[in-house]
Amino acid sequence: MPAPTIRLRPRSHRALKEIAAATGKSMQDALEEAIEDRRRRIYLEGLNADYARLGKRSRESAAIEAELAIWDRANLDGLEDA
Repeated sequence: MPAPTIRLRPRSHRALKEIAAATGKSMQDALEEAIEDRRRRIYLEGLNADYARLGKRSRESAAIEAELAIWDRANLDGLEDA
């Protein structure tokens, strides 16, 4: 199956070549890593925004803190040395 083709602006192509050369990776691997990094950053920014909104709601925030405390106690199951 042929790989999809995308067009890059010359500036982006040069930057990608520089990144690939600096990391010793192929341009394809460098691009794949950049896309994954950006995807994760978007996810974490959304998660942080959700927690910031939640922090403004004291009742919901208290409920989550209580649930997290319950899960923290589950870590004390006596299997630490296993």
